[in-house]
Amino acid sequence: MLNQDIYQMITNIKEEKAYENFQISIVNESNIQIGFLKPVSLNLINNHNDVLSLLTKWRRMFMKYFLTQFTPTIHRTSKWLREIVIPSKDRILFLIYSSDDTLIGNFGICGIKHHEVELDNLIRGEKGGDPQLIYHTEISLLNWVFSQLKVSSVVLHAFSNNHKTIALHEKVGFKIVEEYPLWKKSSDHEVVYSTTDKSGELANFSYLKMIMTQDEFKVKHPTY
Repeated sequence: MLNQDIYQMITNIKEEKAYENFQISIVNESNIQIGFLKPVSLNLINNHNDVLSLLTKWRRMFMKYFLTQFTPTIHRTSKWLREIVIPSKDRILFLIYSSDDTLIGNFGICGIKHHEVELDNLIRGEKGGDPQLIYHTEISLLNWVFSQLKVSSVVLHAFSNNHKTIALHEKVGFKIVEEYPLWKKSSDHEVVYSTTDKSGELANFSYLKMIMTQDEFKVKHPTY
């Protein structure tokens, strides 16, 4: 359950004017800004087909690391944003920009509760910006989540064969706490991996749960 303060904050961010003005600075360990995070808004997707095209391209590039796998289209991306992401009261999708305003990826938070938030949809789709931009993006987003949403922990999930992403999260300070088997079901239009539906084929990789508490974050990153 969301408490009233968090609910109001998410509601405020998702109001159109707030969407256009709100951003989270991405800073390095010297507190120098190297980029920023900006929430996806209805106005943005209505007026910038290039953003929809990039989000669709990036999903296609990294589709193998999602539980549900399909052929991405701009129409499907737009529908997902309009009907699921933007109306949701417990989810925000951010765009990652480098310091020269180049759009290079996306990063989301979801399942926002009074004590916990989940990170999801981390993709670096384009080159550019600081070499450690994604590392500092994750830390800067965590800093905002812990300081503004006042949660005690942040979780995320990853396929066990997504070694590069797991290494990034571990470098930030996340620890693997659980591992689940996955079952795969295929149809003509999509592939779905599940931790609960055992009627499909057992996958040769698993689903990891990783976690970091607010106290662990403060110890690991005292300068943020």
